[in-house]
Amino acid sequence: MTETLRVLLTLDNRDPAEGFFIIIIIRVVASSVLVSSGTSSVLVSSGTSSVLVSSGTSSVLVSSGTSSVWSAQGPPVCWSAQGPPVCWGAQGPPGSWSAQGPPVCWLALAPAVCWGAQGPPVCWWALAPAVCWGPRDLQCVGRLRDLQCAGGPRDLQCVGRLRDLQCAGGLRDLQCVDRLRDLQCVGGLWHLQCAGGPRDLQCVGRLRDLQCAGGPRDLQCVGRLRDLQCVGGLWDLQCAGGPRDLQCVGRLRDLQCVGGLWDLQCAGRHRDLQYLSMLRDLQGLGRLRDLQGLGRLRDLQRLGEVRIFDGAALVHHLEPKKCNSVIRTFGDYAQKQVLPYIARKLNEGTVMRVDVVWDTYRTDSLKEGTRLGRGTGIPLHVTEQTSVPRNWSSFLRVDSNKNTLFSFLADALQTMAIPEGKTLLTTFEEEVKSKPPSDVSQIQPCTHEEADSRMMLHAWHAYQQGYRSIVIHATDTDVVVLAIAMASIMDGCAMWLAFGHGNYFRHIAAHTIATHIGPEHSWGLLFLHTVSGCDTVSAICGIGKKTVWSIWNSMPNLGEVFNHLSHAPAEVTDDDMDNIERFFVVLYTNTHTHTHTHTHTHTHTHTHTHTHTHTHLYAL
Repeated sequence: MTETLRVLLTLDNRDPAEGFFIIIIIRVVASSVLVSSGTSSVLVSSGTSSVLVSSGTSSVLVSSGTSSVWSAQGPPVCWSAQGPPVCWGAQGPPGSWSAQGPPVCWLALAPAVCWGAQGPPVCWWALAPAVCWGPRDLQCVGRLRDLQCAGGPRDLQCVGRLRDLQCAGGLRDLQCVDRLRDLQCVGGLWHLQCAGGPRDLQCVGRLRDLQCAGGPRDLQCVGRLRDLQCVGGLWDLQCAGGPRDLQCVGRLRDLQCVGGLWDLQCAGRHRDLQYLSMLRDLQGLGRLRDLQGLGRLRDLQRLGEVRIFDGAALVHHLEPKKCNSVIRTFGDYAQKQVLPYIARKLNEGTVMRVDVVWDTYRTDSLKEGTRLGRGTGIPLHVTEQTSVPRNWSSFLRVDSNKNTLFSFLADALQTMAIPEGKTLLTTFEEEVKSKPPSDVSQIQPCTHEEADSRMMLHAWHAYQQGYRSIVIHATDTDVVVLAIAMASIMDGCAMWLAFGHGNYFRHIAAHTIATHIGPEHSWGLLFLHTVSGCDTVSAICGIGKKTVWSIWNSMPNLGEVFNHLSHAPAEVTDDDMDNIERFFVVLYTNTHTHTHTHTHTHTHTHTHTHTHTHTHLYAL
C-alpha cells in the first residue's frame, strides 16, 4: 500500500512578491519513507538502515558504517554549519538498551513505548524514526533561516511557542518553554532525523549533557519533567522507566519494567508522583502500608539482614489449601509450600540469615489450660507419606500433632539448598540446627517453651554476630513487647516487626518506639504487660491496657520499680510490693471515680466527693 501526503506551507511573513513555499511530500512505500522538499529529499529505508539527503546536485548518504556516534566525553557537535550531524549507527542510536535490560526503544527498526490517553501508541514506526514531519503552523517565528536538509530549522530565534508540529518527532506544545510537556515521541526533540538535537533553545536555557537515548539530563528552566507521554529515558534510570529521585519517595529502586513504575495501580504515565505513599511488592516485603513515619524508602535499604520466623505462626499462615500446587501428603506440604517460602525469604534483598523458631509443648505447662480452651482434634502421626487433613485448624489444636509436624519440618529445612554465603537456623526442643554449620553454642541448649521469647535470644545472637538489621515475623502482641525491650539494649540495630497477616499486616519499628519511650519504660513495659494480663496471668477486670499505661505514666516512681521487676521478677522487695499495691489502688479508684462522676452528674455532692478522693489517692 502506497500513501502520499502533500503539505503546502506558506510562510507569509515576508513580502508577497518574495513568497516562500515549501512542498513536503511524504511517501510511504513498502519499507521506506521518502521526504522531498523541492530538489531536496530524504530517504529513510529500514532495510538498508540508510538516510539519503540531497539538495540539487549535492547529496549525503548516511549509512551505519560511516556514522559518528556519541562518545564518553559527551554528545557530538549538534547542528553544525554543515547541517545536522550523523549520530546513529546500524544498531540504532548510541546508548541503545540491550535485550538483557529494558526494551529497545531507539532502534531504527523497532517501535518505542510512547504513552498516550489510549495507551502506549507507536511513535517510532518499524520503517523509520517518527513520521518525518515538517513545521505546519509556527507562530511568533521571526523567520526560518538556514534550512538544511528535510525542512528542519537550525536556529529558531524569538519562538513564542512551537504549536502543531506535524514533523520532527518532538515538541508539540511548549507554552513559554518553561517545561517539557506532552512529548508525543521522545526520540530526541524537534526534527531529530539524525539525532543531533536542537543547538540552542533560548527559553529553555539549554538542553545540555544529553546522555544515551536523547533524555535531558539537566534542564535549568524546566523545574521538573511532568506529563511525559513518551519516556525515552530520563537521567540515570536504574532499570529504565522512572525518575531517579522523587521528592517524597526518596528513590524508586529496582524498577523492572520500562515505561512505567513497577506494579503501580492505574499508572499510565509518570505524573505527580511527589506524594506517592506506598510501593507494592518492594523487595518481596508484601505491601508497605504503614512505614511508621519514615517518609522515605531509603531507610528500608538495609531492612532485613536477618529474618526470624515464629514457626507456629508460619504453619498457621501457610495452609495447604492456599498453595497453588496440589498437596496431598505432608511431604508435598514441606517440599511445595514451606521450603519454597523460606527459600524466597533467603533470596530477598539483603537477607543473609533466616531463623525458624518452633514452640515446644509440655504437659506441665502453665498454658495447658489456655490450649485446651481452643478446642480439640484428632491425634495424627506426621510422616512424609501421611495425608494432609482437610481441617487444618482442627489438626493444629492438638499439641502432639504440632510437635510431630514441627519436628518433621525442622528436619526438612535442613535438606534444602542454601545460597552461598547465607545461613539457615532452625530449632526443635532444646537443639539448634545450622546449615551450613556455624557456632550456635550461645543459643543451645535452650529451655524456652515459647518461641516468643526464644526469638529474642536468636535476635541477640545475630546482633552479637554483627548484623544490624533484624526483622521478626510474628502475630503475637507478646513479641512486640519483648522486641521493644530488646531494641533498647541493641545500640545501632534496627529491630523491625513484620506483624500480622493479610489486611492487618504492617511493619513496626521496635527500635524507634524504644528510643521514644526511653530505656526505663522499654524494660518496664515487660512487667506492665505481664501484670495487666498475658498468656499466663489473668487480665485486670474491666480495665484495659491503655488505662494501665496512662496510670503508670502518671506515677513517675513506678518506672524504676517496674524496670527492676522486669529484670529480676523473682526478687520482689517490700518496697516493690508497697508501690505495686499503691498502683492498683490508684488504678481501680481512678476508674471507679471516673465512672461515678459521669453517672451522678445531677448530684453536686457526689461529684465533689469523688473528685476529692481521686486527687487524694494520686498524692499517695
